[in-house]
Amino acid sequence: MTKVDIKGREAAQAKSVVIKVADLVAHARNEKPQIFGNLSDKKVESLVRLVIQQLGKNIEATQEGSIRVPGFGNFAVRVIEKAGAVDEKTTARRVVFRPMKAKEPEAKAES
Repeated sequence: MTKVDIKGREAAQAKSVVIKVADLVAHARNEKPQIFGNLSDKKVESLVRLVIQQLGKNIEATQEGSIRVPGFGNFAVRVIEKAGAVDEKTTARRVVFRPMKAKEPEAKAES
């Protein structure tokens, strides 16, 4: 199960959304069934899990910088300092995902 945290401007109203891999596969299969060919849902789910795990490994291996996944989006990895109790400073890694902007369909030329 893949868990996605959604944070908006109002952190107090932020909530956690759970997205199941099976649901991702079902939505993708409904949108573009030809892409999957004869692959079973189980095989596609395994492939999606593997891709997400590899992406996670790449993010973990990046200390600071960005990871660009063409056709998907960018991950920005930053090290930030946080003020702790009694003049203590701690560091944390922040990972921000920016999805690729969807291309607008081209207008058909009228004849």
